[in-house]
Amino acid sequence: MPAFHKASAAKTILLLFIGSLLLPGASSAQTPLLDLEVIDTLASSGAQNVPISVYMNNYEDTVAGYSFWLLLSRPDIASFQLTFDTVGTLSSSWELVQVNHLGGQPFNIKVVAVANWPPPPTTPGIAPQQGGLPLIKLLIDIQDIPDTTTNRTVDIIVAHANLSEFAFSDPGGTVIGTVQDSVLDTAYFECTFWQDETTCLEWTEVNPGAPYDSSEIYWRTFAVLDTTRVQVLDGSITITGGYACGNINNDPEGNTDISDLVYLVDWMFTGGPEPVALMSADCNGDGLNDISDLVWLVDFMFTGGPMPICGK
Repeated sequence: MPAFHKASAAKTILLLFIGSLLLPGASSAQTPLLDLEVIDTLASSGAQNVPISVYMNNYEDTVAGYSFWLLLSRPDIASFQLTFDTVGTLSSSWELVQVNHLGGQPFNIKVVAVANWPPPPTTPGIAPQQGGLPLIKLLIDIQDIPDTTTNRTVDIIVAHANLSEFAFSDPGGTVIGTVQDSVLDTAYFECTFWQDETTCLEWTEVNPGAPYDSSEIYWRTFAVLDTTRVQVLDGSITITGGYACGNINNDPEGNTDISDLVYLVDWMFTGGPEPVALMSADCNGDGLNDISDLVWLVDFMFTGGPMPICGK
């Protein structure tokens, strides 16, 4: 073959290779089907009926039913009501919406909803949409907590370890965003009719731990949530106010250190910003903010004096 043909062939192969890189192909990232997000919220100590908005984006399938389970990380601070709000939400016209405390404990709530419930007329589900209205609003009550409580955030956790905790279904009842998984399992059987000492004519499966005469190891297949295509985002509720005595610069650690002393001097003598919580700078506990608090703080840090007592 002439040399120029080889060069031409090489050029053609190179161009085809480059072109293949530029052509759109299957992405390694899975396109999302659905996500659920609990919105972060602020509330004051002792607040009641605090709304918690839960948002859903569904990208391909119409959602005609859902169930999800939320848990609070701090039951000593917050609790779910059994009251909910669907006005102005994606679930506003749905025929069945229920909430329950599993185990009767208000630190958790199970939400179950179905768009269409017999008899007619038919209520449609939620067509694919993103970020418009909340799916539902839940209500939380906040306990009265002292200002000295430093950890003032309650995580709102979306449980989704299995489909009994989290499932969104299409109008045909198929759960959206599942894949098949399998594990080795063991089935146990008891003979209920022996023909002789070694031959059984009738078997009954029994629960693990019960007496049995035979067992079988097998692959058990089941559906699980595909977390590459269905995503959940936990939320939180933070109680405003509060302070840590001596934490004058309001750093997240809540400690009293040299940075607090510098902050106090800057505020008192050079026009620096005042403390977020003035009470945190009342180091001697007399209800005032003055030079005596600075003296108290210096004494505590450098001469072994008593710790700040803030309003005590």
